[in-house]
Amino acid sequence: MLPLAVTGISAIAGDVDITWDGVGRFERALMLAPGRFIESCGELRKGQSIAWSFTADGQVDFSIHYHEGERLVVPVKQHGAADAKGTLAVGVDQVYCWMWTNKSSVEVKLTLALRR
Repeated sequence: MLPLAVTGISAIAGDVDITWDGVGRFERALMLAPGRFIESCGELRKGQSIAWSFTADGQVDFSIHYHEGERLVVPVKQHGAADAKGTLAVGVDQVYCWMWTNKSSVEVKLTLALRR
């Protein structure tokens, strides 16, 4: 598990830009409203390797994806997950998105950690 040093919780749903800190990390804690989604996106370069993990206090649908015109490319997809981790080997220069959807009727706390 990647270490988390999150100072606050953002109560949002929608888009969150990936902004890397000085040591190549991006970490967030977010509240995901019922029936909503959060998508965290950033530009990555071919050859990069991104270690990622998330935890949620409820089940969410999760994907890592990018768009090629009208086509959606989805290297990682999980349904009903409360946590997951892995390493994304970036195959093409592209804007990649980590996305969670809360299909439940209650708010879900979500924490995300990325490291390049």
